[in-house]
Amino acid sequence: MAKLIPLKLSERTGMGVMGEELYQYLLHFKKETYRELQQSGELLPYLRETGMRLDDMVIELMQSGLDESGAKEIARAEFNEDAMY
Repeated sequence: MAKLIPLKLSERTGMGVMGEELYQYLLHFKKETYRELQQSGELLPYLRETGMRLDDMVIELMQSGLDESGAKEIARAEFNEDAMY
């Protein structure tokens, strides 16, 4: 089994807040998913795309009146729907 290689801080730019959260979650709790994405070369694109999409969702929810923690909880639920959690 291939070793997990954490991303360098410089590689994690452009992921957004939720992308960083997703990165930490995959690295620590969904290691097989992390490994598969990393080996396929899709880890960074996935984290950047998903992170920015979820950050946008949080902003929209907050503009609709939710507080930040509530908006982030709804965005985290999207991780589940994407079958990544």
